[in-house]
Amino acid sequence: MTALPDDPTPALLSRLNQNINALGSAIEEIGIWIDQRGSAETSHRINEHIETLSDNSDAIAELLVDLIARWTPGDIQLVAVSDRSRYRECHHTYWLVDGAPDPYLEMTYSEISGGSSSIERFSKRVDRQNLERLAAAKLIEFQVCGVEGSVSTQDMDGLRQVLAVTK
Repeated sequence: MTALPDDPTPALLSRLNQNINALGSAIEEIGIWIDQRGSAETSHRINEHIETLSDNSDAIAELLVDLIARWTPGDIQLVAVSDRSRYRECHHTYWLVDGAPDPYLEMTYSEISGGSSSIERFSKRVDRQNLERLAAAKLIEFQVCGVEGSVSTQDMDGLRQVLAVTK
């Protein structure tokens, strides 16, 4: 299981979500068993409820990602949500700040899986001095397992605004 922030709320919500997904899977198995024994109407009603669980699963996972990201101020995070773990076996990050390698940004990997969703997180606790250094950059690029990206202009502007109001 993943190491989450000191506040137990995100961990609690993650575990509750895992329990809901596990119960949904168990009920789906019971529905299949009932259908095989000839009670199509009961099986149909079970499947309708399972569909509601399934429809809400992705939204819950995305909201958990948002909550966890908000719960850890001072962390820089990359968050990936998908139907499978993409980075579990290969989770080294490589960073360029204005074109220069930045080994300070080596991040730790964590994962929360439940139902059909996997939330993978790369995080690094960053002090104010390094946040200011990063906010002054024109371009921050990253690579994880061959997947490349850059920090968006919107995120860079948000970092600068947070630093401005917390002086």
